[in-house]
Amino acid sequence: VCAMPYALLAARRADGLRTPRGLALGTTLLAAVGFALKPHFLAVPGLIECVVAGHRIARLGFGPGIRDTLRDPLPWLMAAFWALYLASIPIFFPDYFGYVLPLVLTYYLDLGGPGGLGILLANRMGTAALLLALLLPLVARRGAGSLAQTLFAAAAGAFLSALVQHKGWTYHLAPVLMLAPLVAFLLAARWADRNLAPGRALGAAHPFAAVLGVSLALVTAYAGEAPWREIQFSSSKVGFLTAKLRQDALGERLLVLSPDIYPVYPALNYARAQSTLRTMNLWLLQGVYRECPANGARYRETWEMSRAEFFVYRTVAEDFAAAPPSAVLIARHPGIPWCNGEFDFIEYFRRHPLFEETFSAYRETAEIEGNRIFTRED
Repeated sequence: VCAMPYALLAARRADGLRTPRGLALGTTLLAAVGFALKPHFLAVPGLIECVVAGHRIARLGFGPGIRDTLRDPLPWLMAAFWALYLASIPIFFPDYFGYVLPLVLTYYLDLGGPGGLGILLANRMGTAALLLALLLPLVARRGAGSLAQTLFAAAAGAFLSALVQHKGWTYHLAPVLMLAPLVAFLLAARWADRNLAPGRALGAAHPFAAVLGVSLALVTAYAGEAPWREIQFSSSKVGFLTAKLRQDALGERLLVLSPDIYPVYPALNYARAQSTLRTMNLWLLQGVYRECPANGARYRETWEMSRAEFFVYRTVAEDFAAAPPSAVLIARHPGIPWCNGEFDFIEYFRRHPLFEETFSAYRETAEIEGNRIFTRED
């Protein structure tokens, strides 16, 4: 959403076309906000600006092209926004650099993905890489046009962003699988412009655009799995889970002992339930138990725990006891390697006296495809 208007603006800048100042500033600030969400998203504007600079050098010559690039205020505006945002983090989020970021670097980056070059074979990473490799020689040609090239740069930047996240998850590749087909269709349209006679091109323009538009919609629908998930929602795992949570915890607080995003979300959102965890889920336990404890035990004792593990162990139990929620949702499958037995969230946390005492008042009322629901007996 943020990259496409910015790529359109960049294509105009690459061709030396003037754009109304308000539109240019608004598009640039929108892009700056979007790319600031994660640091690796900056690969997208970085590659796009390289395309713009290359066109200016080709059009004006090396020296004038470089000077024109350095005088362009829009990239500097984005850089100023990012610098201001970066400087504000220690003020508004003081724990980010000292606590959150070390947790991510230590436990998250290599969690849930194959790691190394194996990431190129995960899910759709290989497909995305092959698609970009096929498009690269086509967009590098003189007649490709600046718009196809800036959109390709956005797709390549999105691919690099997915690569450094070490996961290969579907939503990491969604921008690539949306932008790359658009590039291919733009190249096809330019080919038709060059090779069809003017009269024939004019007559074919609308049907050709309609075919490409429908094709792009189908590709995007396949990449995003829509609208099929929406149509089948009520009979799906997340639909059943949502119905049960609405019955047991509608608008209430809920303890979620699960490492999963789906189906916990969006079920919690649709049930208007609030998770009591201080973290989004229990991915930290997945991270600290990627390898078995050295002594062969299934769980570490409190004096053996890292700061991160003890934080989860302590806060879950203390928060649970201080304000018992209406229900507890527990994943049967923890996503943690087998180490002298299966990792059981109930067994793990019941070692804490506060959790054991509080959990004794709950009874299991349902299990939906590996997600167990316990409700409090009032």
